[in-house]
Amino acid sequence: MNIVYSNLVDDADGRIIVLTFGVREGALKWLDDTKCPYPMLLDTERKVYDLMGLGKSVLKMGGNLLLDSKGCVAYIHCSKSSTDRPPIDLILNILKDLKPIN
Repeated sequence: MNIVYSNLVDDADGRIIVLTFGVREGALKWLDDTKCPYPMLLDTERKVYDLMGLGKSVLKMGGNLLLDSKGCVAYIHCSKSSTDRPPIDLILNILKDLKPIN
């Protein structure tokens, strides 16, 4: 995620977590290569992907999920390509309407 967008999400009391279904070694390499500052959850069996409606297809491009402070899904966007992401303004507006995570 773009650092400017990241700061906007932080300012809106949001938290960013990367979710991947890859193998541990690949995930660690990606974190190192990208210098990603966010925590990563490894979902090798794709249970979270399935629960969140992201599917189990190898070709699935992932998506964006916004959860409220209780862990309930407030918004889901299933990407159709690696660059298909919702506009940051939409994410920020949804975050504004959610209760802050303490």
